[in-house]
Amino acid sequence: MEAWLIDISQKATNVKLFITSRQTPSIETSMASLGVTPLSVSMSLTNYDIGRYVELELKRHPSLAQLELKLKTRIKNTLERNADGM
Repeated sequence: MEAWLIDISQKATNVKLFITSRQTPSIETSMASLGVTPLSVSMSLTNYDIGRYVELELKRHPSLAQLELKLKTRIKNTLERNADGM
């Protein structure tokens, strides 16, 4: 997976990735080699944080902002519910 991330980070300047994982040394080392700044979050708040991020992104992007409120709510709730602490 690391090669894929390196390839994307070098070729696609307009791509944003939100990557979550447990604190594992091998993953932390791989992410550090990409120049990623680690962020530690409480697992109890992670699902809420993901839901809030999705909600903001659905408002920020013009094409997503045009979606019906019911669909945006469903997208947010589904991602938040299925995040499972990640």
